[in-house]
Amino acid sequence: MKDIPVFATENGAAALSLQQIPYSGIAHITIHSTEDFPMFLQECVEFCRAVGAEKILACGHKALAPYPVYTQILSMQMQVTGDIAGACLFPVTESSLEEWMRIYNDAMREVPNAAILSKKMANDLLARKAAYYVHENGNLLGIGAVEDDTVLAIVSCVKGAGERIMMALCSAVIGDTVRVEVAENNIPAMRLYQRMGFVPTGILKIWYDVTKNIYYVK
Repeated sequence: MKDIPVFATENGAAALSLQQIPYSGIAHITIHSTEDFPMFLQECVEFCRAVGAEKILACGHKALAPYPVYTQILSMQMQVTGDIAGACLFPVTESSLEEWMRIYNDAMREVPNAAILSKKMANDLLARKAAYYVHENGNLLGIGAVEDDTVLAIVSCVKGAGERIMMALCSAVIGDTVRVEVAENNIPAMRLYQRMGFVPTGILKIWYDVTKNIYYVK
């Protein structure tokens, strides 16, 4: 199922993220603009339901405040000092991209607000040289993605290897400050980052649960 970057009606415009519906039943609405918020939200919600969404989340408009908060997306950062040793990074190649994508999507299906990667999205990471395998002593520990000063993704293939994978990914970061974005209800990731010394620096986005549209009156 494909995302809809611009879902527009006479009442507004939004981006609809639908790729997660086959895996988790969740659709995401990012409202860009609207002249009639209740009507436009209902149009978005009805469309998401029509394509199979069981839970619908929305962000991007102050009128969403009455809805229950599903999660907040936090920005966190950590200073890296000294040499980073241990596991090794191997850039993903065209021939290994499909396996990398499979590992990523299998792991992210149950992670709150994690994006399911399409082939186009994975190819974009490959073109930007952002995707990596993480090995230690010849064994696959996990995978990840890094761009500039930000770790975009981390997946552990070995229980308890999260910190070693993260430190390996940090070695590809430009500068001595590492940034991540994480949903606050992603408890395992929050615990890992806090244990490593990451600190919150701000709230990037708030997702509200609009599955039960309180504005809609038949």
